[in-house]
Amino acid sequence: MNNKYFILIVFNFIFAQVFTDISFVGSRSIATAGTVVSNPKSSECVFYNPAGLVKSDQISFLIGHNDLYNRSFINHNYLSIVLPSKKYYGNLSSGFSLSYQNLQTSYGKDSSTFGSFTKDLSRETAITLSHGIDLLNDRHSSLSFGYNLNYMLFYQAPSAGPNGNGVNGLPAGESGTLTLDVGIHSSLRNKISFGAFIKNITSSRIGKGSSLTFLPRRLNVGVGYTPYPDLSTHFALDRNMEEKRSSFRFGFEYLVNKNFEIKSGIQMSENNNRFGLGFSIYLEYLDISYSVMTHPILDNINTLEIKVATFE
Repeated sequence: MNNKYFILIVFNFIFAQVFTDISFVGSRSIATAGTVVSNPKSSECVFYNPAGLVKSDQISFLIGHNDLYNRSFINHNYLSIVLPSKKYYGNLSSGFSLSYQNLQTSYGKDSSTFGSFTKDLSRETAITLSHGIDLLNDRHSSLSFGYNLNYMLFYQAPSAGPNGNGVNGLPAGESGTLTLDVGIHSSLRNKISFGAFIKNITSSRIGKGSSLTFLPRRLNVGVGYTPYPDLSTHFALDRNMEEKRSSFRFGFEYLVNKNFEIKSGIQMSENNNRFGLGFSIYLEYLDISYSVMTHPILDNINTLEIKVATFE
């Protein structure tokens, strides 16, 4: 069997079982190998630590596309809209965001092996309302809390049936559920920072009967050190709470000048070491970012992201 079609079947089987656990969402996270939980400062923070929404001083719109492993049948897109944070008591602020993610596997070509099928084989959608709120904010330290309320929707195309022609196969199905993520962030003298993020703290499930499945849970804890304003370093521990598997990550971001920033990071894990690299170009109302991350077996992940922001 052609290797491409074999990979297609494998990916579709995996995606059919659970919501895919994508640890890296956004150019900044991919470039730094997922270490930025301790420094959530951009519109991407809704994907890895919503506590950072308290830092937003802009109305911003972010859109991005992940080219996962150079496989054309997998599409992952995301976007977020962030509102500027507002003071609610003294120096304490509160910020909101609405975000969207879509991951789909599709097959749109004719073949003698599979025939013709021009629709999605599976589709995962997440619509998220995020809120970040200050608990403490004084001259020397800060503490904030954030949460994501997610609506997860999963679609599975009908199966081919025992004869491969769709007869007597399983019908198309769609199911949805709610999940909750929480994050926390603190800093001391703008030098040392700490962040933690728990994905699916409610241990939510999706489906019913024999297809009932627990959604992925993940814990990400990190510390950061900023020796001077143009350079920030991050260390993080990421743990998949279902598979009891951990990875150690280190990354940095360096602002070369006001219009250009470079980022890099590494992940160290058993049989899953990775390296990330990326850059951002900052214009007056437009940011353009590109990142790449290696994979020990498959091709690289490539991400292109555009952010549009306006000051009030």
